[in-house]
Amino acid sequence: RPGRSASALNQKRDFNRPAPGCPFWYGRHPGAGPIRRGVFMNTSTYKRSIRQFVVPVGFVCSLVLALALGASQARAATYLGCPGAIAYQAPNNELFLTEPPAYSTGKYVQYQPHAGMEGNTSPSIGGNTSDNCAVTSRSAAFQAYGGSGLWRTTFPTVAIKLYLGMAPGTSPSIVEETTGKFEIAFQASGGGGLWESDSEGHGKSLELGMEPGTSPSIAANGVIAFHANTGALWIYTPGKGGSSNGLGMWPGSSPSITALAGGGWEVAFRASGSGHLWTYSSSGGSVDTGFGVAESTSPSITAFSPYLVAFTASGTHHLWKYTPSGGGVDLGAVVAEGSSPSVAFRNTGYWEAVYRGSNGNLWSYSSVGLFLSPGYAIKSGTSPSIAP
Repeated sequence: RPGRSASALNQKRDFNRPAPGCPFWYGRHPGAGPIRRGVFMNTSTYKRSIRQFVVPVGFVCSLVLALALGASQARAATYLGCPGAIAYQAPNNELFLTEPPAYSTGKYVQYQPHAGMEGNTSPSIGGNTSDNCAVTSRSAAFQAYGGSGLWRTTFPTVAIKLYLGMAPGTSPSIVEETTGKFEIAFQASGGGGLWESDSEGHGKSLELGMEPGTSPSIAANGVIAFHANTGALWIYTPGKGGSSNGLGMWPGSSPSITALAGGGWEVAFRASGSGHLWTYSSSGGSVDTGFGVAESTSPSITAFSPYLVAFTASGTHHLWKYTPSGGGVDLGAVVAEGSSPSVAFRNTGYWEAVYRGSNGNLWSYSSVGLFLSPGYAIKSGTSPSIAP
């Protein structure tokens, strides 16, 4: 459970390390114990990210490499359909978009729209894998540098200004709705509260106040979850307006919402008082999972039998997952201070989470236990986003 010390967890773990040049291994993630179910990949694009974690092993690694490479590629081929497009803010405040590697080449594809971001904000990327497997079918929304407000990408290297002001320190949420159109939710500047906009910048106020410094989350059915200026979780439903059942949220935290496959929606959030991970459903039910969420972080939820939550655990700062049937599971990797994971369901039946690792780089973890890092640095205090 979150709250156990890192030292207590690590005492039970074997810190084996790989040999130089061994690109696949079962072993240690930077800052954490061994990932028993994990495989780390080191391709030519990011060998530098693991040099400090390796020691000579010799011939044994060559043998393990041959076996693991074949097993990993075979296993990847069974679950990989369209890898999720990822958006993040680099240390130089630039927005970057990337696609995880095609497993036949092991190389990431990187796109730079040459768009500056506000330093303490994070991008959001949306789009459905049913469109195609390219970032060109996705759109990222972000708060631009220098108070320029809301922007979004149209193609991987083109960013357009939507001429809508955003509240300082907040981030937008973008989704491709079931209608096939992109919709963005954000907190407006000047105390304007919750707003929504289409992809062309036709924005409108929903006349609902938001807690300063927090960000909304929008689902594919157009429902928006947000931290209201009352301190409680609120839900906006198209055609019905806003509503709340009084569930309190931790100060400064933001909720995450997903549309469920069978209809309805589910929200994950950090609750006031306990700081625990809570969930709230369209049926009106709420659950205190009992698992602590780390300070200055927020959970992420995706639809997955019926839903799955990724979050940074309190105490250890480990990446955890939670499902209603399986409870909480420590995935072993350490998430950087002040950073939150983002999780999405792949249309081939698996899920993938991305996060800023303890070494400051972009990492991803899939439901088959595969850890990947291209060595791309993410700005401190920000979080990556992965498209569903």
